[in-house]
Amino acid sequence: MITRPSVDDVLEGIIISLQKDILPEVQSDRGRVLVQVMQALLQFVRQRVPVEQQIMAEEHNTITALLRQLPSIIGEAAGPAAERIRARAETLGTRPDLPALPPSDELAAAYRQLSEALVETIDDLYELQAAGHPGAGPAFEAVRSYLAVRAARDFQTYIVGAGMAGRG
Repeated sequence: MITRPSVDDVLEGIIISLQKDILPEVQSDRGRVLVQVMQALLQFVRQRVPVEQQIMAEEHNTITALLRQLPSIIGEAAGPAAERIRARAETLGTRPDLPALPPSDELAAAYRQLSEALVETIDDLYELQAAGHPGAGPAFEAVRSYLAVRAARDFQTYIVGAGMAGRG
């Protein structure tokens, strides 16, 4: 996972580049307005990304609770609509609550700390290996296994068709 630059850093860089590099080259008023609209949309994404998953998890829990509550509110109502409401309460309303997600900046900081600790651990494993410790080899294998999975996931996520990260 890449934490530096963060998604916010990249989006901010694009907004600045649009302002400093692209906007001065745009000749038409319509073109300048479109660049400003793009900047506004990117700013919206900057504000949404850090909280979107937390909001979705919270809303999931709120909606399932609401679906469970609705049959008692509609009471003895009859007909297909009432039956559909009851059916949703029995299926979707029974989903377990999702755990609360930490704020993205906290998660990124914790992840970065662990990633840096892994780098330090590799240095320590080299030292153990140089000293001839028999556990260094298997420990390196465990670290390599993790890094192989991580590299494959990063490659699938960031490197895709025609060199466009995130597009495919």
